[in-house]
Amino acid sequence: MGLLSNRIDKGSLKQGDHIYSWRTAYIYAHHGIYIGDEKVIHFTRLGQEVGTWTVLDLLLESSGPARPLTPCTNYTSSEECQGVILSCLNCFLASGILYRFEYSVSLALFIA
Repeated sequence: MGLLSNRIDKGSLKQGDHIYSWRTAYIYAHHGIYIGDEKVIHFTRLGQEVGTWTVLDLLLESSGPARPLTPCTNYTSSEECQGVILSCLNCFLASGILYRFEYSVSLALFIA
């Protein structure tokens, strides 16, 4: 991990890590908890991550890169594709970059 970035590679992940990946041109980040063995627990609504069903959803999804809105079929059936779900790490990332959320950072590092 760099000084000004929480970007990490998959080999650095530990169980319980709070991870995220930026979506839609850095407008928002999708968060999850890494539970080990290439598995992530995260929230989705019908395969969509913003999931509030507002006009903002339509703008965010339409302005971002096209990516599949289907849930991970490795761990979640199509009937269970809403709410807190289990996905493989690759489906969670959706071709994005992996970041780890850092808690208790110093004020100087936070400002930087």
